[in-house]
Amino acid sequence: MLINEKERRRPLLANAAITIALLLATICVITGPTSLRSFVGVAVASGEGAQTPAARNKAPTVAGKTAPALKTPWGEPDLQGIWSRDVDIPLQRPTKYGDREFLNEAERAELDRRIADIVSRDSTETRRVRGTERDVNSEFVQAPFTMHLPVGRRTSLIIDPPNGRIPPLTPEAQKTRAVVRQFQLALLQPTSACKEQLPGCAGGKYGPVSPRRNETPPVYSSGAINRADGPEDRTLSERCLGATLPDF
Repeated sequence: MLINEKERRRPLLANAAITIALLLATICVITGPTSLRSFVGVAVASGEGAQTPAARNKAPTVAGKTAPALKTPWGEPDLQGIWSRDVDIPLQRPTKYGDREFLNEAERAELDRRIADIVSRDSTETRRVRGTERDVNSEFVQAPFTMHLPVGRRTSLIIDPPNGRIPPLTPEAQKTRAVVRQFQLALLQPTSACKEQLPGCAGGKYGPVSPRRNETPPVYSSGAINRADGPEDRTLSERCLGATLPDF
């Protein structure tokens, strides 16, 4: 049975949409609401964005007027659609680019060169010493771990606000994050991270196991520090509930 190109791409596009949905859900859990009602702008460009079903069926807007942002029935930004990932674009823009939305070709080429250099370092023979933990890498094919997507033209996926940065958290979200952080520091208390005062234990102290370890976490942790008493305590990726597509 012959399968045309369109039919072959359908499963890949479906997987990409699921991946984006899981990523956005994780971002919401970790960062909480922001001071803007919607901050993720979709870059509708060649291979660098998404188009929602509603947008495809809607007549073009008059030049100079801004159409209202699409919303889900429950009031959140509607990001449904088919998302492509042909190029690598960061979620938020590096501060050095300011309000610049696009890179020039020379900048893209330089970033591609630097990324290729970084991801290929661990695959060289000089970086592996036989019999060490790092040497385990040589037991596997390195290609999936040393490839990367080409750098895209856009400097960020976020286009609103104009600086392409995630806005500050609301006061309510900041309080929630502080509560979660204190619980995580209690879990880290008997670990070497706190004993050696590593950055992961910043603000914490080293000591015996905290009584708070038996408490119910203040929020469900989908990818941050947590206990390991059962599968529900582990991250979504460990439980095969979240995944990303390979950079082919």
